[in-house]
Amino acid sequence: MLQAPRYGLFSAARVLSDVRGHELGGIEYEAVCTNKVHWYPLPCDAQPPGFDPQKKSERSTTQVVASPFVLYVADNCPSLGRQQDDARRQLRQRLTSGEEAAVEYLLWTGALGTTPSLAGNAEVLTTTPHELEEAVGLLEHWLAASSSYPDGTAPPFPGAPGSLGVLHAPRYLTPKLTSLRVLDTGGPQAEDPLGNRWALGGGYPGTGPAARPADQAVWLYATRPVTVRRSEVIEPADWSTGALDTRTNDTMLLAERMYVLDFPCVAAAVPTTLPRLPRSASTELAAEQDSSRTVSTVNSTDSEDHPA
Repeated sequence: MLQAPRYGLFSAARVLSDVRGHELGGIEYEAVCTNKVHWYPLPCDAQPPGFDPQKKSERSTTQVVASPFVLYVADNCPSLGRQQDDARRQLRQRLTSGEEAAVEYLLWTGALGTTPSLAGNAEVLTTTPHELEEAVGLLEHWLAASSSYPDGTAPPFPGAPGSLGVLHAPRYLTPKLTSLRVLDTGGPQAEDPLGNRWALGGGYPGTGPAARPADQAVWLYATRPVTVRRSEVIEPADWSTGALDTRTNDTMLLAERMYVLDFPCVAAAVPTTLPRLPRSASTELAAEQDSSRTVSTVNSTDSEDHPA
């Protein structure tokens, strides 16, 4: 039996499984996204020069919207010579072994247009690449910082949540993070020295925010705690009631799961001095083959629409 990778997103997040009902259609809620506080001296007549005694107010909450999506796997199964129970078990194994990396990729990129995502909801703390340990430190500082100092002075990274959170990094950075002593994998969750959790995603591509798609540096993100809501595994049909290809007598088995991901407020993003890993040779070859098939399809369509 396959064992799930440790210290990915599902380890760092709060995972709610077998969720039913309206939550799977997406959620909206108000989150406290500022920790700005004000002050005044006592006694009140002992005011420093330039102090404004007028009390101020501002909105405490921000609306958070999380949209749903579905992951599915399907298998073209010969109707003869294969046990349906075995095929279902294998399909479930395929889904459960691949879902975490797929969810990680979607959380990072927002590729389906779902919200929130790291790339789409990021506050870029700096555009200057930093050494890995410095980038981690900037995100740790952001997580604990104040939205604004009481005297009105802006902190280095205003708008931070002031709480423990999650640091997000591609999984291949694990050896470097460990050697820098900013990653502890001694417990059920990977943590930094300050108690923030690490999500070391095998599905995290390391790309920058949506506004910087061409940036080739590895980016790190930080968020407040992440929640993953997912349905039970849905198997809508068996071989006798599922889709049938009458040309080949093959039927399709399907397994799918609905998801809603959320984190309050915004993410923070910092580029590192590390270059992103190039795509593997097999990935490049697959991309070339897809491109060739697309060109062939277009040419075929053109020849049908415009006969010689």
